[in-house]
Parts: sequence; C-alpha cells; structure tokens
Amino acid sequence: MSQSEAPKLYASREPVFPRRVTGFFRRSKWGIMIFTLGIYYLTPWIRWDRGPELPDQAVLLTLLLVAVDTPLLFFLALDRD
Repeated sequence: MSQSEAPKLYASREPVFPRRVTGFFRRSKWGIMIFTLGIYYLTPWIRWDRGPELPDQAVLLTLLLVAVDTPLLFFLALDRD
C-alpha cells in the first residue's frame, strides 16, 4: 500500500444465499403459525349474545382488554417504592 492510497475500511460484499431448512423445529414453527393464524382469522366470526348493549364479538373485545391490562399489570408490579 502506498502512502497516497487510503486504507480499505470495509470488506467487499459477499452474496448471501437462502437455504432450505428442514427438521422438527421448522415443522413446529409452521404448525404453530397455522394454528395461531387460524385463531386470528376465524375468531371474528364467533358470535356470543351478550345482551342488547354489548357487542357480539366478545372474543375481540376480550383480547383487547387482555392486551391493555397485561402491560398495566407488569408496570404496577414493578412500581414498588
């Protein structure tokens, strides 16, 4: 390297090629994903008669309440003086 050339700070880019992966954990991942996406897409059609003033989509309302209450629970549990 001569004094007029700046040193290379980075290596040249090497291409990355995806590989097919098989095995127990890959099959488990797909099984869990199909199951949870099935719950996600099918539960809005489950109706539950809760009376005239409340919405029929009780599953979505319950999931919303759990999603709001869980961080609040952890926040209050950690807030000890």
